[in-house]
Amino acid sequence: MLQNFINEIKKIPLFRLILPFIAGIIIQIHSNFLFDYFPVIIFTLLLFLFILYNIEYIRSSYYHNWIFGFIIFLVLFLSGIELVNLQSEKKLNSDNLQKDGLIIGIVNEEPKEKEKSVKTTINVTHIKSKNQWIKTEGKTLAYFQKDSLSKELKIGDQIIFNALLDEVQNSGNPKEFDYKKYLAFHLISKQTYIKSNNWKLLKKEQGNFILLKANSIREKLMSIYENSGIKGSELGVLSALTLGYKNKLDEQTKRAYSSSGGMHVLAVSGLHVGIIFVVLNSLFFFFNRYKYGKFLKSTLIIFLLLAYAILTGLSPSVLRATIMFCFVIIGTSMKKQTNIYNTLAAAAFFMLLINPYLITEVGFQLSYLAVIGIVYFQPKIYSLFYTKNWLFDKIWSLTSVSIAAQITTFPISLYYFHQFPNYFLLTNMIVIPFATLLIYIAGSLFLFSYFEAITQIIGKILTFLIKTLNNSVIFIEQLPHSIASNISITLPETILIYIAITIFTIYIIKKQTKYLKYGLITLIVLLISNTYKEYISVSQKKVIIYNIPKISAYNFITGKKNIFISDIEKQDTSATKRIKYVTQNAWLDMGLDEEKFIHLNEFGDNQNIVNQTNKELKNIYVKNNFINFEGVRFLIPDNTFSNIKNTDNKINLDYLILNRNCNMSIDNITKLFDTKMIIFDSSISGWKKEVLINNCKNQNIPYYSVSDEGAFQIDI
Repeated sequence: MLQNFINEIKKIPLFRLILPFIAGIIIQIHSNFLFDYFPVIIFTLLLFLFILYNIEYIRSSYYHNWIFGFIIFLVLFLSGIELVNLQSEKKLNSDNLQKDGLIIGIVNEEPKEKEKSVKTTINVTHIKSKNQWIKTEGKTLAYFQKDSLSKELKIGDQIIFNALLDEVQNSGNPKEFDYKKYLAFHLISKQTYIKSNNWKLLKKEQGNFILLKANSIREKLMSIYENSGIKGSELGVLSALTLGYKNKLDEQTKRAYSSSGGMHVLAVSGLHVGIIFVVLNSLFFFFNRYKYGKFLKSTLIIFLLLAYAILTGLSPSVLRATIMFCFVIIGTSMKKQTNIYNTLAAAAFFMLLINPYLITEVGFQLSYLAVIGIVYFQPKIYSLFYTKNWLFDKIWSLTSVSIAAQITTFPISLYYFHQFPNYFLLTNMIVIPFATLLIYIAGSLFLFSYFEAITQIIGKILTFLIKTLNNSVIFIEQLPHSIASNISITLPETILIYIAITIFTIYIIKKQTKYLKYGLITLIVLLISNTYKEYISVSQKKVIIYNIPKISAYNFITGKKNIFISDIEKQDTSATKRIKYVTQNAWLDMGLDEEKFIHLNEFGDNQNIVNQTNKELKNIYVKNNFINFEGVRFLIPDNTFSNIKNTDNKINLDYLILNRNCNMSIDNITKLFDTKMIIFDSSISGWKKEVLINNCKNQNIPYYSVSDEGAFQIDI
């Protein structure tokens, strides 16, 4: 069995070569190991390899082959590390920027309107320091004060602005999405807020000519959609499906497609590139009649696929699919049979050379796993059932593709998204044919765009089809048990699931009992891991004070019981969403039941609070804003405590939590309480917090600022 596996691997040399390269990239991304001599080491190894290869005795000896393999492995591994180092140097360095310094940059991302700002990224090109302009490079995340001018910003606008470039900070909340790391993977380490009177437009259409032209063409195509009468959610779906433009998608539509398992059709990817390829291959069939027709046909298709990739903004998914198809087309035109695994490896190698941080993209990982699943599993699944009926055969073919893709993607989907669309087969049988049809008809709309009468007719057809598609997706989403949610698995558990899939696949192919045993052992290990997680969940006792700007949010947790105290109003949907965004991953990871919400102001009604909390947690007691939790004493004072000037005996506390509702001074606190630590929650304004912190420093009182140091956690 091992020998068969080795023989199969030998057939895909690029796949073998890319593994150490990826390993080097991943290790360097997560360790950031700094060493200046990697290029020298790589050059020395390559020189050593060249010398060995020119020694006849070593080159011709079978027993010395491992030396060549080992050196190549080291070179690729170190190259992956060095590539990450080189890419990291592209991050913006603002050390030369003075407080009142000016910055020139170019908008390089489609601006998005937020509630109070306009968000985009800016390529910084020049920084003014000591009356001199210093040329630089790097990107910063920018939030413009929302007004009529900032809403008109476009990709390619060159602006001059005066603003501080701050380091992107993490909230430090447990298990919250690491936005700082996400931006770092996109080579962004700075952020800025630009007020209306602090920026000015210098020039338009600056920067990368190809991307600017592509964006211009995409805007024209969008206007064709709008002029043909397509609007609302239909316009959002069509622009996302055909042009990769997602800014017009509303949250309800996104949720429906995500919950039903059809979100992939709204992200222009391999499916869309494949459809374009089939269309082009059919249109240019006549080239096959000529001597060099296949070469010309291949060249033209590659050119048009690249043009489509540029048109959709060169998103990683489109670029990945385009490169893979280009390799297949080139191999076919040269009358050489291409190995799909080699093609995948070559495409991945090429893209990672350009940007090694692509390996961190969830879409990159999902796409490759899906293609591997389809290539390997789909033929085997399809062969299980045969029918002469053309329609049933097409349905079964589509079903087998969906099943194959899900086999290799569901573990990592559970890990990242904590949910599984139970009706994904039904969804894909609807959305994929619709997507294909919509791409064809959208193409015809562009062709007849100069004939208004025809475009209006095609526009009505597209609107009807998209409405039907949207209604179908919403119907599937609303079916009972359409989605399995709140699933939490760890990275080791994800790896165990992939190991189990691999072993059971080998068992099905080889029919050898030992592989069934290995698979069952893997499942037992997975069960033990899950049992251990459950044990940790029921045994936990902790307090978390979250870092959510301008909001007080405290968690008291015993086992799976979850009491959440906050100053937000439940009808405040915006604040509620922020709370959910911050806490949901942590609550899933801890295996908590639905939270028992208590408003901070309700602490005045002591008896009700005691009754409510004791039903949930037997070991918490609340009275007059004092909380005794597992023997640890907390106080969350309100303004009534400010009226108390002195007391004969100080009250002993473990933690005193100050929020915006309390105006007590540090002097007053020290007269009333003897506390081990004062915690400033994230609702306190900046200036007030600084005054309180300075007073704590002067009196040597231990303190913790949640907004500065991240969420405060206590394991009891």
